[in-house]
Amino acid sequence: MHLPVDEKDNKPSDLSLGSPSATKMSPAGTKERNIVHSFTSCLMHCVWAAKERRPLIKPDLQQRLWPYLGGIARENKMKALAIDGVEDHVHVLLSIPATLSVAKSIQLLKGNSSKWIHDTFKQHWDFEWQLSQR
Repeated sequence: MHLPVDEKDNKPSDLSLGSPSATKMSPAGTKERNIVHSFTSCLMHCVWAAKERRPLIKPDLQQRLWPYLGGIARENKMKALAIDGVEDHVHVLLSIPATLSVAKSIQLLKGNSSKWIHDTFKQHWDFEWQLSQR
C-alpha cells in the first residue's frame, strides 16, 4: 500500500487514505483538514414487459406486485422511487448504489419477482418476463 509522503522531510504524512477526513501540517506549520467526499446518484427509469407482451399483470396482481418489487429493491440496497405499469409491462424509477450494476439490479428485480409470482399465484405457472435486449 502506498502512503502519501511529506515531500519536505520524506516521511509518511498523517493523511490517511480512505478516511473521510484527515489532517496534515501545512507549510506554515498549521494543521489543515482535508475532507474527502464522493457522491453518486444513479437514477434509472426501467421498463420491462411480460413475455410476448401478454396482458397477464391484471389489477389484482399489480396491487401485490408493485409493493413486492419495492421490497426486492430495499433488500438489495436500491430505492424504488416509483412503481407502476399496465397489464403487459412495468415501470420502475430506481436509485441504485454505486456498488450495484444496472444489469444486476434488473436481474434481481425480474428474477425474484418472477419466482414470487410462480410460488404465490399457481395460475400464473407460465408467467415470464421478456428477455432483455442486448
